[in-house]
Amino acid sequence: MRSILAALSFIAIIASAINAQAQAQPKGNTEANTNDAKVATAEEGVEQTRPNRATAPLKAVVRGFFIGTRFSMGYMVLRQKIDDVQNWPVLTQQKKDEGYGLGTMLQLEVGYDITPLIAIEVLGGASLINGTRKDRVRDLGVMFGGLGLRVAPRINDRFRAVVAAGAGYANADNAVDEAETGAVAFINGGIEYYVHVRHFSIGIDVTILCPVQPMRLFVGLGPQVKYTF
Repeated sequence: MRSILAALSFIAIIASAINAQAQAQPKGNTEANTNDAKVATAEEGVEQTRPNRATAPLKAVVRGFFIGTRFSMGYMVLRQKIDDVQNWPVLTQQKKDEGYGLGTMLQLEVGYDITPLIAIEVLGGASLINGTRKDRVRDLGVMFGGLGLRVAPRINDRFRAVVAAGAGYANADNAVDEAETGAVAFINGGIEYYVHVRHFSIGIDVTILCPVQPMRLFVGLGPQVKYTF
């Protein structure tokens, strides 16, 4: 009788152990599933807040420090008068001016965009103008440098209207007479286009170079290229 009771007690203990283990197992799985869900949710939140660099739009116009160059071909529309009739008697029968005509100009500039509309720049360049007179052969070279202010109103995402003006110092020399030095004013106006290669822009300008003493006026037209860092 005692052996039967002992056997029944042993069976009851084993059944209790199996039942306890069965009840504990789902609880552990639930906790693991809950933790996995929390991690997945956190990772999903990170993915949602992380910027997609592959599809982020790039700015069409870059602003900051820039360097540029422009080349112009034009004409000296205002020339210095010549009063030295004694040394050049033929002047009494022709126009009494220097006779400068067609010319070219190369200009370099370094600047900074203060705002999307306004920039300051340091610029310099040189111009060579051919003489047209047969009795008084002279070609004029003008070297200049100074400071300028550039305004570029927006037309659309990539086009800008550009107006720039400045003043500085010029040296005019025809390689025969004594060189002339003095103040100079310059004005540029045209259209600028920011190409799809970032940082670069191209355009076309009307360029005016005006040495003040003596008074001359050169007007040119040509392309310009600019790189913004």
